[in-house]
Parts: sequence; structure tokens; C-alpha cells
Amino acid sequence: MNEFKVWMKDYNKFMHKEMALFGDGSVVVFKEGHFSCILELGEHNLEVVKYIGKTDIEGNKIYADSSIVEFDFKGFGETESAKYKGFIKYNKERFRYDIEVFSHGDKDGDNYIFDLGKCIHRIENIKIIGTLQENPELLEQS
Repeated sequence: MNEFKVWMKDYNKFMHKEMALFGDGSVVVFKEGHFSCILELGEHNLEVVKYIGKTDIEGNKIYADSSIVEFDFKGFGETESAKYKGFIKYNKERFRYDIEVFSHGDKDGDNYIFDLGKCIHRIENIKIIGTLQENPELLEQS
């Protein structure tokens, strides 16, 4: 089963309901286990973000195209790790999840992109510090 959550752009909040997503771009909403309504993504200004199957150090689920994270990364041949901030995104061209870095230690604006699949064993202490939807100012602080 693919887990996801839905951002309601018009209300600036995530929906916290039981939902099912159809390939035609519609979301079926359930209330107390029973059918409630069908929402069209475009018509209702909704954005679906998908769970990547990983959690942060506090057990929070990480979502592509949503989660802003802080993490320690140890490069090849390095003995110490460096602190990075970035956001998780799905790379449609390469069919993978990436971390697009916007801050590296004391440096801001470094444009590193880590292939999460190849780099996951060198990433430690990953922690969600916000979402692109709720906390866009975090990107501007870099």
C-alpha cells in the first residue's frame, strides 16, 4: 500500500482523514470508515505527497516533495560528518528520491543533490524540521 497525505492549498493545511488515491487524480475521503466524498485534485487545489518508507530519528514519516530535513553526512574517506539541511524530492527523470541541499554547515546556498538510495548508509541523525508547504521560510533562511 502506498501511504500519502494531501495538502489543501486553499486552506494551507494537510488533510487528516482516511483517504484513497485513484490514478485519475481523484481522492476518495472516508469518515469513520465510511465513504464521505470524492475530491478532484485540480478542482480542489490539492497536492498529494507520498511517504518514502523512511522515518526520522523521532519516528516521523518522511514525505517526498514535502519534508525539510536536517542530517549528518559523512563523505567518502571522511572521518567526521558534516551537518546539512535539505528537502526530500522525487526525481521523475531518474525514478528516485533525492535530497536537495540548501545549507551545508556554515555555508548556505550549496546546491548538492544526494541520491537517497545511494547515500542512505552515509546519512545519520536525519530529522524533519518542517515541510515545504507549512514552512517555506526555512528555505529562505539558508
